[in-house]
Amino acid sequence: MDNDLMSLSGLKTSIRTWRNPWKWVPVLDVDSFDFPNHEACVDFINKFLSFQSEFYLREFKLVTECVSIYEPCLVRVLKRKIQHFQVDNQFALQSMKIPLNQSVCENLVCLKLYSTRLTEFESLSLPCLKIMYLKDVKLPRNVVVEIDTPRLKYLTLIDYNFKRFFKIISMSDSVKVDIDIDVDRRDIAGYILSEINVIYNLLSNFTAVKVMTISRKTLQELVKDDLRRETKLSTVLSFCLVSSLESVEMESPITEKETEKKLVRYFLDNATSLKKLVLRLNLSQGEKHKWRNPWKWVPVLDVDSFDFPNHEACVDFINKFLSFQSEFYLREFKLVTECVSIYEPCLVRVLKRKIQHFQVDNQFALQSMKIPLNQSVCENLVCLKLYFTRLTEFESLSLPCLKIMYLKGVKLPRNVVVEIDTPRLEYLTLIDYNFKRFFKIISMSDSVKVDIDVDRRDLVDYILSEINLIYKLLSNFTAVKGMTISRKTLQLIYFFRNDINPLPKFRDLIRLRASMFLDTSMVLLPIVLESCPNLKHLTLVMTCFSLHFTSSYLTKLSTVLSFCLVSSLESVEMESPITEKETEKKLVRYFLDNATSLKKLVLRLNLSCGEKQEPDDHLKSLFDSPRRSSLCKFEVTVVQTAKV
Repeated sequence: MDNDLMSLSGLKTSIRTWRNPWKWVPVLDVDSFDFPNHEACVDFINKFLSFQSEFYLREFKLVTECVSIYEPCLVRVLKRKIQHFQVDNQFALQSMKIPLNQSVCENLVCLKLYSTRLTEFESLSLPCLKIMYLKDVKLPRNVVVEIDTPRLKYLTLIDYNFKRFFKIISMSDSVKVDIDIDVDRRDIAGYILSEINVIYNLLSNFTAVKVMTISRKTLQELVKDDLRRETKLSTVLSFCLVSSLESVEMESPITEKETEKKLVRYFLDNATSLKKLVLRLNLSQGEKHKWRNPWKWVPVLDVDSFDFPNHEACVDFINKFLSFQSEFYLREFKLVTECVSIYEPCLVRVLKRKIQHFQVDNQFALQSMKIPLNQSVCENLVCLKLYFTRLTEFESLSLPCLKIMYLKGVKLPRNVVVEIDTPRLEYLTLIDYNFKRFFKIISMSDSVKVDIDVDRRDLVDYILSEINLIYKLLSNFTAVKGMTISRKTLQLIYFFRNDINPLPKFRDLIRLRASMFLDTSMVLLPIVLESCPNLKHLTLVMTCFSLHFTSSYLTKLSTVLSFCLVSSLESVEMESPITEKETEKKLVRYFLDNATSLKKLVLRLNLSCGEKQEPDDHLKSLFDSPRRSSLCKFEVTVVQTAKV
């Protein structure tokens, strides 16, 4: 009996308090189609508002097709200091009145209106508004409405009977604008030129935006009269074509007049800074019987043999592609594969096309793929990237347009000193862990950046003259201003430092990034610095220990100071583990005590490796002491790379 009384008491309490949740519900989303009639929907909204105070409701959305019956509700809603307000009137023939005023707009963050009519006002300030979406919204008549939206980030304006101009005083710097407007010219007799000009006036609001979407109808309206006359693209080039345009993406049907082809050619022929052009041909529209035509002028072929059932299918695809094309359209070719000889005849055909960007990535490193480079092939190359390939026999090559050259595991012709002339070369990467063949670079651009990572695996059977090839290779770069040199290359120099020449003098080198083992750094660092007399910026990446020489190495740095230390070195960035022998501390002291022009030294201590770890608050105190350069700023940071 007691249990029954307790249950009945709980039920009564629930009945009394069921209304409470409505008092603090922050969102009201109403669709009139969910109610038996509009009166029931209006009654629900009014009761909801009656339960609440004025401070809880933050978001309101209404979808309906009946207009006037809801307008009193909207007045009540907008008095609640709403932040998100949306009305979607699906009865587009009659506009629903929205009573916007300054008091209502103070808190609005998002405003979305569909087929509505704003009450009379001349100006509005919406200081918090970030999103504004207006579709078929009628503005007050006979005035130029001014709207101030200093935080606006997204604006969408859709109106196919656009008649009223409004002026936007301010928007955020990152605002994105989407414009889809048109003028209803069905009443040709009543057509007024000033109404067409409102489109121009509207677009003038957005002269400072960085991102815009503009619809076909809007553009068609602006150039409607010109469309009757013009059949050719203008020969007067837009400024962006000859200065800034970097990428173009274009979707088009295939047409009998090949208009899409003319547009592509317009960009390819005139855009001087263009880096990427993507053409998406929609075969569901246009003349389907001409589906083969696009292959005739596709400028890029990027093939991965792993996307095909077998290598024969991949080769067949490449051959068919080349058969469709003439020799003048293909500009960029990339092949990724692990099978070698079957692709070599394809590459001969490709290289006859005056390719500008050529890349072959052979992932079967044990066998090299033959690349038939010759003078005719090289005339137009701008970018050359080769992985585990073998170049055919030649003694010299001129690549007058080449800007990027990336060679990894590339075998050069035997028994000759290959000469390569690359007067415009800006980026060179050379990776080879069994380096045997020397090549001489005659010329490069003044701003070229070089990344060298070469080594010899068969150190036991090495020939001294072959090891000297590394010195000769580096002699190509004595005039460069920026260089990266790997730990393996420097370790090889360390190993043979008593048998071969030291590093050549890099008199023009300003910026150097070098990796080395900590246990050999005491010997290598003075050698490196001595070879760079005018170095200004040095980045060092230290590794815990060497695989070959962990016991015999010097513990003191040379007391003979490199010229750059007492003249030019301005900044040093060093990443190092923490070691028991405090080698990293000795290196830091070496720079702080001797670099007279040093302005900044940054030490990044890697706690994920090393033999000794100090507390964070103790790290910098290890290095606090007077510095040779009074202007030097010293920073110590801690990094922890995840162990694999």
